[in-house]
Amino acid sequence: MEEKLSVSESLKKYFNETPQEQLDKDWEELKHWNDIGPDAREYIEFCKRLGENNNENDGRNKEKEFR
Repeated sequence: MEEKLSVSESLKKYFNETPQEQLDKDWEELKHWNDIGPDAREYIEFCKRLGENNNENDGRNKEKEFR
């Protein structure tokens, strides 16, 4: 039975054991997803602002924020 790896361990294994040609091929197949949605920094900033708004409102009017 194969040991279950964490996401970070699995990624490390993938990048260490996968030939560059396969990495390039995989990237070509997936790169169109790079332009969808916010990037990680934008998402973190959004979450920070959302948390600040929730603190300011003390939990009230949450529904209005999403309308």
